[in-house]
Amino acid sequence: MTQFVIQILTKDDDARALISVVYGQIFAVSTTLTTGLISVLVLGWRLILAGLAIAPVSAFTIAVESRISSLNREMKLWRTE
Repeated sequence: MTQFVIQILTKDDDARALISVVYGQIFAVSTTLTTGLISVLVLGWRLILAGLAIAPVSAFTIAVESRISSLNREMKLWRTE
């Protein structure tokens, strides 16, 4: 069963693209969190305030990126119909 799933994921272009996007986002988030935690421990409370100030910008950027990604999927489905 596992081998069947792996074959499907490696042969299907959409699944491969989805996996690469998910792995990229997981890597980016984990790297950001790790760097942020280390910076906070080293630099102190002022960095926390700066991070909180930037958080809405980051949330907006993530929302826009998610919307663009969903539009790309919709366009791809529309083109194949």
